[in-house]
Amino acid sequence: MPAPTLVGRTRRVLRPELLTPHERWGLLAEAEIVLRVSGPADFDPVLTEGLRVGAPLVLADTPLARELAGEDAILAAADQAEAWARALVELGTSTQRREELARGARRRAERFAWLAHARTTLAAYEALHAGNL
Repeated sequence: MPAPTLVGRTRRVLRPELLTPHERWGLLAEAEIVLRVSGPADFDPVLTEGLRVGAPLVLADTPLARELAGEDAILAAADQAEAWARALVELGTSTQRREELARGARRRAERFAWLAHARTTLAAYEALHAGNL
């Protein structure tokens, strides 16, 4: 994995909520580092899609980010610019750390895949039907 350019290939900031899902997936799949300073409190497709494509993530430290990404992302308080800068420097200078986060993101995404969710839900219904709940 080559060292990322910290200004990004497009040299601009993109607002994911203004992109189509297809555009967002394409950009995430090519991303060297994904930063998400804020996002919806209830669901954030950038977070889940970033995990799925194995993008190294730097996220605002929210309950949702902790639950979905956990230790497989760098979490920083949204109002702590120094923490965001440290995360960018860390990922910008360490191929090993970017690759570690990318592998962890893909592993974590499997826990939230539709098939895994369907199996968990089915097991709960089966347990309920058998009287085990």
